[in-house]
Amino acid sequence: MSVTNNADHLIKLRGKYHYKRRVPTALIGLVGKKFVQKSTGTSNRTEAGLIAREIDAENERYWATLRSNDGAKAEHAYDDARRRASVLQLDYRTAHELAAGPLEEMLRRVKRLEQDGLLKSPPAVEAVLGGVEKPKVLLSSLFERYEAINRADLRRKAPDQLRKWRNPHIKAVNNLIALIGDKPIDQITRSDALSFREWWQNRVVGDKMDPGSANKDIGHLNKMINEVSDYLRLELERPFAGLRLKGERHNPRLPYPTEFIRGALLAPGALDGLNEEARLAFYMMVETGMGPSEVTSLSADRIKLDVEIPYIVLKHLSEEEDGRNRQLKTDNREREIPLLGVSLLAAQRLMRVHGGFPKYADCPDNLSAAINKFLRENDLVPPNGATVYGLRHAFQDRLNAVEPPERTNADIFGHRYYRPKYGKGASLEQKRDWLAKITFDVADRLPSACLAMDAP
Repeated sequence: MSVTNNADHLIKLRGKYHYKRRVPTALIGLVGKKFVQKSTGTSNRTEAGLIAREIDAENERYWATLRSNDGAKAEHAYDDARRRASVLQLDYRTAHELAAGPLEEMLRRVKRLEQDGLLKSPPAVEAVLGGVEKPKVLLSSLFERYEAINRADLRRKAPDQLRKWRNPHIKAVNNLIALIGDKPIDQITRSDALSFREWWQNRVVGDKMDPGSANKDIGHLNKMINEVSDYLRLELERPFAGLRLKGERHNPRLPYPTEFIRGALLAPGALDGLNEEARLAFYMMVETGMGPSEVTSLSADRIKLDVEIPYIVLKHLSEEEDGRNRQLKTDNREREIPLLGVSLLAAQRLMRVHGGFPKYADCPDNLSAAINKFLRENDLVPPNGATVYGLRHAFQDRLNAVEPPERTNADIFGHRYYRPKYGKGASLEQKRDWLAKITFDVADRLPSACLAMDAP
């Protein structure tokens, strides 16, 4: 017998390739054996590899089902026992925890069962005397349980926002599993966490990676384990607490210089080669301070043009409102912004011709990629290397230069106001008057050359 490729779990027996893989330790009792083995039926290495991958995928699906079903049953039984104990005004304690505690507590609980006539009720006895063990949560199911705990908040996220939220959490879990195996989270030790930190330190030094990548993994794991532990009342230690690496680099987004926006980006014809929807989004960001994710979140009913002061409404969206979700970065980002200058012209064109953003609705990454690619290819990147998000930072610099009241600045830009908020804040009129001080005086030469206002 010879092992030929660990990745495909192949061994060669009597001239034919066989798939052989060890069953995860936590599932051996359910599967009934330590290894699974199956012939691929071929002596051709390439064919065997393809067949082995299909077998492996089938095993992974089967094991995931076992983990889910077994874990769900244990978790359900534990929750039931915990709730019954709560009804009796008792904290749930497992039999092991009660045995390790004072005898008086055990006797008090038995007496409580006797007084309430519950000694012959198995569910009540289980709840009061700790007959149900705390559920085992494998690392491979940690993120699933963490996501379920946060489902109320996640319901407001758009698909691309969910993807960006999920991926780094899943990556952190997979990195830890690759290092220590698929352990139950109550068996993760401080030593495991220190080994993970050391693994990341080696990558930072050897692969010249930013310590920030390590800190994101450590932070995500710390938060997931803590929240799942608290939700299930597992009372676990905090193995990843205080393990962040030092030396993390913070690369702030750079603003476009004001004169570069005026002289290069807003020059007649400068953006003519950019598709119109992206071009209009760009212009709408110039005088509003919106970022790509905010401008692409705008639905038609949130662009108010037939009013004395045209404006846009930025707010969390829910599926019940207009059939889609979109969560702003923070609650402070909910605001109303007057439309002036090129942003007003772009909004008018957008609504008259396109009725909104059909191509880029809730696709900020696609919008940023299209704009940044065009700017690079047409020598429209400033010396500091700013990208399209630099419009928002440039807007902040321009607004700071005219020194509006602190509350008004926060209301326009969607920042947190660090004093108690009283009243409604700055009115549309007040915001308009301050924005008029920083609006680029170029709109008169843009309609036909850049916005195609004379087009049908």
